[in-house]
Amino acid sequence: MPVIIRPEGGANFKTSGYDRLSAWLTSMILLVGFVVATLFLIWLTTVIKFESNIAPEFRAADVGEDGNDEPEGFEDDQLDPGVEDFADVETPQLAEALEAVSNAVSTIRANTEQVSGDAALQGKGAGYGSRDGGPSGSGKGVPEYKRWRISYEVDNQQTYRRQLDFFGIEIGVVEPIGERIFRVRDVSSQPKAVESARNKESRSLRFSHSRARIKGWDKDICRSASVKTEGNLMVQFYNDNTRNLIAKAEDDYLRSVGRTLPEVRRTNIKIVADGSGGFAFSVESCQYL
Repeated sequence: MPVIIRPEGGANFKTSGYDRLSAWLTSMILLVGFVVATLFLIWLTTVIKFESNIAPEFRAADVGEDGNDEPEGFEDDQLDPGVEDFADVETPQLAEALEAVSNAVSTIRANTEQVSGDAALQGKGAGYGSRDGGPSGSGKGVPEYKRWRISYEVDNQQTYRRQLDFFGIEIGVVEPIGERIFRVRDVSSQPKAVESARNKESRSLRFSHSRARIKGWDKDICRSASVKTEGNLMVQFYNDNTRNLIAKAEDDYLRSVGRTLPEVRRTNIKIVADGSGGFAFSVESCQYL
C-alpha cells in the first residue's frame, strides 16, 4: 500500500504579493499600450489619406464654332453634298439675270451692281467656304475637324488595323446620293458593317485621309465587310473617348509651350507606339493664328 507523505504545515495555494503586483503591472501595460495604439491610428488617419487620388476626367473643350450664320460651303460642310443637296436652277432665272444686265446703264455698272431676283438668291447656296466670318469668328478657336491633322506612323496594313481597333476608330462609307452611311468596325479581326444615316452622324467627329495608300487600306477593309466603296466618300469616325485622348495630348503640348487653344490654327498629331503593346497620340507641332 503506497504511503503519501504530506508536507509539514499543509499545501499553500495562496497568491503571493509579488504575483499580484506582477499581474497588475502587466494588465496596466497592455491597457496603456492598447490606448496608445488606438490614439496613434486615429492621428495617422488625419495625416495620411488612405484613398486613391484620381484626377478628374479630361474633357475636350467645345470650341471652334464657325462664327457666322452664312450657308456652309464645300470647305465647311461636314459631309460632301450629294446630288439632292444641289438646288435646282431653271432657265427663267438665267433669263431674268440676262435681262437685268441688258437693262443696266453701262457694262461697268451692270458688273458692279448686285442683280436682284431668284438668281441672286441662288448665290447663297453651297460654294467654296463661308463668305463672311471664319472658323475663329466666335472667338473660341478653330474647330477640331479643321484644326487636327492626324498622321498614322505605320508601314503595314495589319498594324494599321490594330491602331484603328485600339482607339475604336470606325471607317465610314458615305453614299453621295441618299442618306445611308456604313460604319465598319472590328477591322483587325472580322470587319462588320453597321448602317447609319446622315442625320444621325451630323455631330460625329470624322476625318478623311489625304494619303492614297491609307485610303486603299480603308477600301480593302470595307470590301472585306462587303461594303461597296466605288463612288462613295471614305471617312473615319472618332468616338468621344478618342477625341478626349487627342485633346488631352494637345492640351499638354500647349501647356508646355505656354500657348492657349484659341491661338491654334492647326495641330499636327501622329499615332505612335506607347511601349506597352498599345498606341498613343503625340503632338508634333502647332501652327498658330
